[in-house]
Amino acid sequence: MDEGLIERLFMLERFAADMYPLSLNIGFCGDKRGLTPATGLTLAQWVIGHQHMIREVHVMSDEGGNQSFFEMVDLHAYHATVYAYPPKKVAMQFPRAKIQPRDNPLKQHDAIVDACDILIVATDRRWPEYDQDLCWRAARRAERQGKQVICVYPQGVIGPEPWKFEVPEQKSPDPKLLAKAIKIAQGDEEE
Repeated sequence: MDEGLIERLFMLERFAADMYPLSLNIGFCGDKRGLTPATGLTLAQWVIGHQHMIREVHVMSDEGGNQSFFEMVDLHAYHATVYAYPPKKVAMQFPRAKIQPRDNPLKQHDAIVDACDILIVATDRRWPEYDQDLCWRAARRAERQGKQVICVYPQGVIGPEPWKFEVPEQKSPDPKLLAKAIKIAQGDEEE
């Protein structure tokens, strides 16, 4: 590779990181129900788009949605300081994270909301116990504190708080197209 090109790419990389102040202090509340492949892709795009601005990340240190979000941040915004809030029972080990004292999940979600400026929520809003869901409870707490809340729904749609937004219904794909896609994947039919 051309030496000048390597030097210019290095300068651009350094310049891009310095263009934006490390100003985003984000919290994340999510669970397995809400972190679908579409949600994961949407969150990854959000993290990549804001990677140079993320200063701090506050997240529960348990498996599922929280672990996936931590891995996105660890990969794309590795310079950010991650604060991990372990639940009392089982906690995941997030490398290089500043581990906070163990506590019950309710208090940990409150601590995440209190520590962040922007709260990202990824959970299934149609879950039967909607009102008792810790993620939505955290979103309402953040809203009361005047903080920005970003909700990422299972369909990959980003919207405001769930009580202000209706997720559009999505039609199921045509069964004939699904059958054709399966045949192509199995090598029985050409594209």
